[in-house]
Amino acid sequence: MYPTIKRLLPKFAFETLSNALALDVLSEEFDQALATQLRGVPINNAVYCEAFRAVGRKADRLRQVALMQDVGHGLDLVVKKPLIYSTLKMLRRPSKLAGLAEMQQFLEAGFSAFRHMKGATPFLHTIAERETALIDAIFLRGVPNLPPAK
Repeated sequence: MYPTIKRLLPKFAFETLSNALALDVLSEEFDQALATQLRGVPINNAVYCEAFRAVGRKADRLRQVALMQDVGHGLDLVVKKPLIYSTLKMLRRPSKLAGLAEMQQFLEAGFSAFRHMKGATPFLHTIAERETALIDAIFLRGVPNLPPAK
């Protein structure tokens, strides 16, 4: 499927997709590592922050934020290209056959959301700024006031 996608998508769109996949892999790694740290423990802000620090990998956490921005900016460009959405929809079946149906749904949902924005830069900047501040605070042994779990 990888060669098919690379052949069908323009370079900038393929790079955005590649970054989205890298972001997904990195996020899954962190989710699994955090879940392992938090298994069987009552969770509150302090416990979560300690588990976050125990997982470590601050540079990768910051890379995760950078990838989010890259994917967001790429999507912001991609959604302005008329044939991209049609191409994305054409990839539904190959994605499903390759076991990437969830990623396909994620990409289509993101595409739709970005199509309705009037430029994503302020939104992406706000997320990156807040995430970076949280990461820095947690690694400095702080316990930021995180929203309650739902």
